[in-house]
Amino acid sequence: MPKKSSRISKNQVVTTHSSIRMASPESKNRSPRSLKPNLTTPEVAKGFVSFLKDHAVVGLAVGFVIATQVQALVKLLVNGFITPTFQFFFKNALVKDQFVVHVNGALIVYPWGQFANGFLDFIFVLIAIYLIIRIFRLDKFNKPKA
Repeated sequence: MPKKSSRISKNQVVTTHSSIRMASPESKNRSPRSLKPNLTTPEVAKGFVSFLKDHAVVGLAVGFVIATQVQALVKLLVNGFITPTFQFFFKNALVKDQFVVHVNGALIVYPWGQFANGFLDFIFVLIAIYLIIRIFRLDKFNKPKA
């Protein structure tokens, strides 16, 4: 362990465990000043923060997270309510419906039932979202007050 000297040079840094203190020769009767970190951001960081503000990147990120959660909620809506309703009415046969065309010995299969099922899912999801927006009066948020 090095010896502590009573003389402190002008540029010497005195450390005790994790704190850093600067000592100067003028501070014989006073305790050494603690160093405070420089919290000013460099110009590059200021430019980056300005870019984030100007292009509303934070709002975009929040919108992306919300959209991801809404997508998960819509999938649950479709799988929990709309698909069972279709299975009740169409007995799961709509997805399997197709027609086949024979051309010069080749078969061309058109699975129109999958498209019809997807289209009906789309329509019923739009109706469900419209009803949710109307019931909870979410359409009033965007209109400015006069």
